[in-house]
Amino acid sequence: MKKLFTLCGAIGIAFSATAQVTPLTDIKAAPKVTSTAELERSAHTAATALTTTTDRLVVYNQNFSSGFGDMTHEDSSPNGTIWMVANNLSPAGEYTSNFPPLASPTTGNGWVIFDCDLYNTPLATPEDVNGALTTPAIDCSALSSVIVEWSQYFIYCCFSASPLTLEVSTDGGTNWTVFPANGNFTPSANSFSANPLNTRVDISCAAAGQSSVLVRWGYNTAGAAGYTHYFWGIDDIQIFDNSVVNDLEILQVTNGDVVNIWEYRVTPFEQRVYAANGGLNVGVVYRNNGITDQTNTSINIDILDAAGTVVGNAVSTPFTMEAFGNTPECPSFLSDTLYIQTGWEPSATGTYTVRASILSLDATDETPSNNTMDKIIVYSTDEYGHEDEAALDIELTPRTGATAGEFDPTGYGSFYTCPNAGSSAYGLTVVFGPNSDGGADFTALLYEGSPNDATVLASQDYELNAGWIDNGYQYFPFDAPYTLDTEANGISYFCAVLNENSSTLQLTVAAQDNSDTDNSTSVYEMAGNGTFVWFGSQSFSPAVRLILSERVTVDEINSDNLTFFQFAPNPAVTSTRVNFELTSAANVAYEVRDITGKLIEFKNLGKYTPGMNNFELNVAGLNAGNYEVSLVIGGARMFTKTLSVKK
Repeated sequence: MKKLFTLCGAIGIAFSATAQVTPLTDIKAAPKVTSTAELERSAHTAATALTTTTDRLVVYNQNFSSGFGDMTHEDSSPNGTIWMVANNLSPAGEYTSNFPPLASPTTGNGWVIFDCDLYNTPLATPEDVNGALTTPAIDCSALSSVIVEWSQYFIYCCFSASPLTLEVSTDGGTNWTVFPANGNFTPSANSFSANPLNTRVDISCAAAGQSSVLVRWGYNTAGAAGYTHYFWGIDDIQIFDNSVVNDLEILQVTNGDVVNIWEYRVTPFEQRVYAANGGLNVGVVYRNNGITDQTNTSINIDILDAAGTVVGNAVSTPFTMEAFGNTPECPSFLSDTLYIQTGWEPSATGTYTVRASILSLDATDETPSNNTMDKIIVYSTDEYGHEDEAALDIELTPRTGATAGEFDPTGYGSFYTCPNAGSSAYGLTVVFGPNSDGGADFTALLYEGSPNDATVLASQDYELNAGWIDNGYQYFPFDAPYTLDTEANGISYFCAVLNENSSTLQLTVAAQDNSDTDNSTSVYEMAGNGTFVWFGSQSFSPAVRLILSERVTVDEINSDNLTFFQFAPNPAVTSTRVNFELTSAANVAYEVRDITGKLIEFKNLGKYTPGMNNFELNVAGLNAGNYEVSLVIGGARMFTKTLSVKK
């Protein structure tokens, strides 16, 4: 839960809010056997570094070199065996036995693991589990601030909300103050954290100045149903005072309200937010890492064009950012979010940089390097996308099926909304992963609202061509274009590729990991009852984009990659040669529609080299009349000319 402020010229009243609601997260996921691609992802997930400050007062250390040492543990198993000192096989459950061990700095000295997957492996009916790992009483009376830091590594199932907590008691364990313990991991079932995920939590509001403090790492201590599998590895616990006095830090910059709506890496120019409606809405997630309140703090937003020229600016009204130990609520919010309507709208398509800076005029920041953060956004001709095409670092793969040699049904997609009326959805683009199989069937789909209970608005079936695999964005039109309604009317859309049946051929999609902070992604997987449904709250953004073609004519082309587009002959009787010129190599597809917009034919042609190119278009099977023939260049922009067919 974020603590939010909305700014429209001045700071508003603080309020709490939840992310956009869909029923996707209410469905229980099923445990997932890890694929080869996921194991590779696990081995190369970016790890975070422990802090190295030496001028701090350490009141507790535990690296598990002597087993559990002075820590106690308990869990819901009959003999308390879910918590265990890790061995050379850990983790060792049915679903995670191929995972690497925790890669903490002192793994060789020992680490501990809550291996609920191992505990549930021999059981016909898996049990919900819970447990806690607790320190002895710690004297924090001399500390005006208290930090807990540790190395961890985890994956959990079967709901997206994290079951991991860090809890503090000052009355011998009767009452506990609960802090989230998942660090910067975006909560998601069946996804794993960085290895190691080095995590730091400020518990000053509960522990500072207290003479007897218990700290425990809790797994589902609330006893919620649905948490049965995988593991939680922990090592290198250290508790100390905060030696930092003044340090404001920006954690994230968004180009939209990610709590109540979605943000986009790529936005069609026609769906920009007009200046008259507030312009670009910039969100800044920030925190105070120091021990003193930061007064007279403000956030500055600059918007820069591709040349680095500032084309827009907005500045917040000054406010106070409290230190963790000084907030009226406990646990303290780990970060605050400020939304600023900049009043800026782009004047043209292109790449822009949103630059946010935070500064207190009353203090000298000790680490100014973390006071500024950039976010790159793109206004396109007709593309809507959440992911950064330059950061596609993982491959989304289907589960291994119950039948040997088969893969389960699978699908990948994202949510979209339109601030402006007048757009139509013509199709989607997708980047297929390198382990996709040629010949795999899939459908390009558009739903209104949540795909689990919504009507399909548009769809088209395809068979995956081997030339499309790991070869950039490929375009796939819907069976007919669909006019989109606006978010002001409460309408959202879900765009996806789906293989709804088990198959010996797998459909995989490239994705950007650890990027979905706005709950815009859903995947099609097995639920706890054995059915297949869409699951939200993922940690990644798939390379699936919605295309809102403007159907521009070739006469409007200036500096685009396509510089020439012609039919010879036109009119045509049985066939025509489509001639076109590219300035750089690109994937090319074409589609043919009748005058009502109905899709007649579509084909991905593969990658063409710079210069003049051509292909034959057979029209012998078409009735006499006019048709719209479109070239799609690089899966991104569509160019259309009219072809007449004579009989």
